[in-house]
Amino acid sequence: MARGFPDWQDTKGLNRQGEYIPYFAEPPLWWFDDFNSPTFKWTQIGATVSHRAGSETGVANDVPWSGEGLMRLYSTTNNTAQAMVLLGAPTTETDLGIEIVMSYHSADDYTDSNTDHEVIKLDVYNGSTNIRVILTWNPATGNWYVTGPTAADVNLVGTVKSGGSAWSVVKLVFNLSDGYYKRLYVGNWSADISAYQLYAVGATTSNGSQISMKYKCIATEMYQYTNIGFVKVTYGES
Repeated sequence: MARGFPDWQDTKGLNRQGEYIPYFAEPPLWWFDDFNSPTFKWTQIGATVSHRAGSETGVANDVPWSGEGLMRLYSTTNNTAQAMVLLGAPTTETDLGIEIVMSYHSADDYTDSNTDHEVIKLDVYNGSTNIRVILTWNPATGNWYVTGPTAADVNLVGTVKSGGSAWSVVKLVFNLSDGYYKRLYVGNWSADISAYQLYAVGATTSNGSQISMKYKCIATEMYQYTNIGFVKVTYGES
């Protein structure tokens, strides 16, 4: 059945960003966490990481993106909240995507946070190399950055702001085999970032990976916190 396309055109689906994908409505799912499970999979590093699932009320006054689960990263003045989850080694045969939905609890948190915000970080280990996929953001300016091969941050686009206290979708697409980023999506906006290389360093850690995110509160604020509604890893991106 055609959905807004001619009858003769293959129209099996659109992705979440509204782009036409011939063979799937969305790429195949490799890993997913919407925080609705009573088992919390993430490890807290630094300041407080809270979990709300089911009837639990560990994250008060915040409405989840879907269902009853969310993760909140809470930090006080000059402190950093970081959460991390350990996973197996993802495929290197296709483009991968990491997608999250996030919100800031209040407008003050949104506009006053500093640049030390790792919105998405993936570390992949193959026994000899640690490949790092890092996306950072300055909420005050709207600047988005990826970390390149010399560990320097590359300013991608200037001012593209997330939705503050409203939920916003952020997705980063990359390829571990050729070592390049591919595309960044922030809400309805997207950018081709295929000119930028991933960051890789020597490491003897066995095969595996970890996803983490980090948010820091600046000196002029008493606290800052960020809600995460889901984290999704996909493969076969196009």
